Order: sequence, then C-alpha cells, then structure tokens
Amino acid sequence: MTYHTGIVWKKTSPFFSHSSSACRLAQRRQPVRAVEPWKSGQSAHPTRSSNVAVPPLVVDTGRQERLDAKLAKQVRDFEEAEFLLKQSKLVGVAIQTGKAQFRQVNTLKADGANFADWYRNLAEVGRAAVDDARFFITACENSTYEKIVRALLISSIDQSLVAEMQQLPTCFAMYTALFDKFKTSSWAAQMSIYYKFRRFTIDPDGHNAGIASTLRDLQAEWTAVNVKFGMDAFMGFVLQSAVMESDAEYKKAFKLRVEQLVQDDKQGQCPTFDSIMKALDICKDQHKHTVELSSDVKQEFATKAPPTALSTA
Repeated sequence: MTYHTGIVWKKTSPFFSHSSSACRLAQRRQPVRAVEPWKSGQSAHPTRSSNVAVPPLVVDTGRQERLDAKLAKQVRDFEEAEFLLKQSKLVGVAIQTGKAQFRQVNTLKADGANFADWYRNLAEVGRAAVDDARFFITACENSTYEKIVRALLISSIDQSLVAEMQQLPTCFAMYTALFDKFKTSSWAAQMSIYYKFRRFTIDPDGHNAGIASTLRDLQAEWTAVNVKFGMDAFMGFVLQSAVMESDAEYKKAFKLRVEQLVQDDKQGQCPTFDSIMKALDICKDQHKHTVELSSDVKQEFATKAPPTALSTA
C-alpha cells in the first residue's frame, strides 16, 4: 500500500508485475480511504445515543435473603437433631443401667404390700446413678434426668399401675400418688424405724459394705415415711422413746396425742420437738388433774361415820 494525502491507491490485479509494461498500462487504481488505528483510551464500540433509555441494574436481594434463611434453618434443624440423638442415646444407656440395678423381686406389687422394699431398691438405684437416694422422690427441673427417672419408675411397678401413672406429668407426681395410695405415714411406723436404729448391731468380722448397706436401707425406710432427719427430729424421737419406756401412767395418752400430730400433718412428716413437748405437758397436767380428783373422791368416802341414810339410830 502507498499512502498519499489520505488516499490509498490499491493494485487490484493479482498478476501485477514491475517487469511487464502491459500490465502497468492495464493497471487501474481505485482510491480507498485509509482506516486509522483507534486512539489510546477510546472505546471500540459506538457510543450510545443520549436519548436511548438504559434500564437500571436490578439486584434480587430477596432471593439471597431466602437462601440465607433456608441455610440458617437447616443449621438449626441439624443442631437440634444432633442434640436429640445424643440425648436419646444417653437416656437409653442410663435407663438400661438403672434397670439392671433394680431387682425384679422388688417390683411394686399391685396392692403396694412391698412398698418399703420397692422404695429401698429405688433409693439404691438413685444413689448409684447420681449419688442421691432421694433422686426419685424429689421434684426434678432437668428434662434429661426427668426422662430417665420417669422411665425407671414406670418399669419398677406392677403393670396394672402403669396406665394410671403414665397420666401424671412428672416422676415426682407419680411417686406422690403411689405414696398416697399405699403408704400412710404413722407414728408407729416412724418409731419402729427409730427402734431399728437403736437395736442396730454389727458382726465384728463382717464386711463394712454390708454395714453401710443396712444403715442406708434404714435411712431409706425413714425417708419413705416422710421423716426428714435433723436435730429437731432426733430430740423428738429420743423424747418419745424415753416416755414410752418409762413407767408413766399417761404414756398411752401421750402416744395417742403424738399419733394425732402425725395424722394432722398434710405431708405426714414427723412432729416437731416443741409440739411433742407440748403434748407431754398436756398429758402430765391431765394426769395430775385426774389423780387429784380421784384422791378427793377417795377421801370423801374414807370417813369413819356411816352415811346418814344407813344410820339405824
């Protein structure tokens, strides 16, 4: 190509040759406008007309929010499922362990005749599971523990009692219902266990494990009749036993009064030391008054003079 004042003369014949004059004469030139290279920084695309409407760029934020919400729900569902599966596995293992420790011979009978044996075994399971003999008979706020104790208690009672117990919301409610149904607290029951403690002896050559087990069983029996042992209860039992082992003529009346104190308590707990002392004071005063009245009557009939109605004079 040859540049000349912006006009390019292009040789159109492919047979052009400098050595051929005929070809030079026949050569025809055509002007072609040169295409200048694009200047640096200038766009290769034609510019848009200013009167053409360009639609704005639309970002679908709602779609991203929906995707985020879906992912968040999946994460929550996974964490919930993971927790429930772990909890179910833990609860299942604990239930199987507890069942293995509960002796079938101590299953609570339909008539509740073996309530004390059933409770002792239940306390033993609670002590082994969570180091708490009262584990089954106190209100529980831990939902995982509640699943465990509820299943164990239901498995430890006669089949005829299961349907009734399953209607109750908690293990504590079930135990309370069974206690009210089969075990009425009484002064005699409380004192009987106290005397068992007093008569407790050991074999010098026996195993310590047997000694500890026997004492724990007695404590469990006491708990079963609503005795919360403390210094107040201890002094009350010592006082009662001292009165009943004495020669006091009012000890029968004293026993009846203390028994009434136990029955009047809605929870069937052992009476306080002060209330027992008050009962003792009343019994003493009544006995003293009775003795004085009896003495007056005897003195009136002890006169040497015969009654006027019998006089023959």
